[in-house]
Amino acid sequence: PQEEADVEFIKKKAPKQGESTLRDFYDQEFDLLRILVLYGSRAIELEEAPEENTGEPVEVSVAELIIHELQKDDLSFHNPLLQKIYLLCVQGLEENIFYEPARFLRHEDPEIVSFVTDIMSPRYELSRKWLSDFKIETTEEIHKIPQAVKESLYAFKNSVIMRRIEEIQEEL
Repeated sequence: PQEEADVEFIKKKAPKQGESTLRDFYDQEFDLLRILVLYGSRAIELEEAPEENTGEPVEVSVAELIIHELQKDDLSFHNPLLQKIYLLCVQGLEENIFYEPARFLRHEDPEIVSFVTDIMSPRYELSRKWLSDFKIETTEEIHKIPQAVKESLYAFKNSVIMRRIEEIQEEL
C-alpha cells in the first residue's frame, strides 16, 4: 500500500478591509517607457499609416508612435514617476524635440535622472566568444525596434485592460 503524503496547502490570506488585491503591472509600464526613452528619437517604418490606405510604408519616430497610440486610447501610466517622464516626452514631441536619453540625465528631478541612468546601464555584456569561438550571432534589441515597440505597446494595453477587469471584479 502507498503511504499518503502529507501535503501542505498554502492558504491565501484574505485581504484586509480596504486593502487592494489588484495586481501590479509595473513591468509592462516600465518596458514601454524604457523603449520610449532609449529609442524615442529613432525612426521606424510602418507598413502603412493607420489613417491612410496608400499601401506604402510610412516612416515615424518611436516616440510619435507610442505617444499617438496612448493618446488615441486615452491611456496613461499608473506609476507617478513613469507618468512624469511620459509627460516630458509628450511635451517634447509637441515642441518638435525628440529627447535623447542624455537629455533626461540633465533633468533637475533626481528620480528621473536615477531612472534613466538605470535603464541606460547595460545589465550584462555579451562575450565576443559567442561569435568567434561558437559561431553564434546574437541580436540586440536595437536591431528589432519595430517588433519591440509593438510587443511592448500590446503588453501595456493588455495590462490596462487587465487592471480595469480587476477593478470591476473588486467592485462586484
